[in-house]
Amino acid sequence: MVYANNVKEDRRALCHYLNDINSSCNGPWITMGDFNAAVNMDDRIEGNPVIVNKVMEFQDCVESCGLLELPPKGRGYTWSDSHRGQRVLSKIDWSFINNEWLLQMPAYTANYMPAASVETHPKFLEVVTTTWQNVETGCAMLQVVKKLKSLKRNLKELNKQYFRNSLTEVEEDRTKLEQIQKALQANSMDQNLQA
Repeated sequence: MVYANNVKEDRRALCHYLNDINSSCNGPWITMGDFNAAVNMDDRIEGNPVIVNKVMEFQDCVESCGLLELPPKGRGYTWSDSHRGQRVLSKIDWSFINNEWLLQMPAYTANYMPAASVETHPKFLEVVTTTWQNVETGCAMLQVVKKLKSLKRNLKELNKQYFRNSLTEVEEDRTKLEQIQKALQANSMDQNLQA
C-alpha cells in the first residue's frame, strides 16, 4: 500500500523501493494507493497544469519497475479539492501489477468508488488501525492476508452494528447520487450538479 509524499525527492525514494521489490520478487505482486502523481498529461482537470517532467519521471518509475496499471473501473478522477466553480479533479490513486499478476489473475480490476461511497463511520479508522496493529505470524504476505481477513470480519461487525437498516433506507438516495456523480464525470464544471 502506498501513501506517497508530494515532495519529489521522497517519491524518488519510493521508486527505488519499488524497484527493489521488483528485482527481488519472482511471483505476482501488486502495489496500490495514493501515489500523489499523474501518469498522463490528462490526469488533471483545472488547477495548475500537470508538469511534463513529473509525469515522465513517474512513467519512468512505473516502467522501470515492470509495472502495468491494473485495469480501472469506476471514477476516472480519484481526488478533488471539493470547491464549487473552478473545481480541480486529479487521478493520483493507482493500482499497478507486474506481468506475473496479469498472467495468473487477468480478470482483476481496480474499482474506484464514487466519493460518497468512501465516506465512513467515525469508528471506521479505529477498527482499521486496531486490526492492522495486531501481530500476525508467518511471512510478510501471509501476515497481510491474515490482517485483511480480520479486517473484513471486523468491518462486517461494524456494519451489522450501525448500518443494518440504513442500507434499505438510503438505496434511493444512493442511486440518485451515483447518477449525479456520473453526470459530473462528463461535465465536472456544472455548478448545479456540484451543488
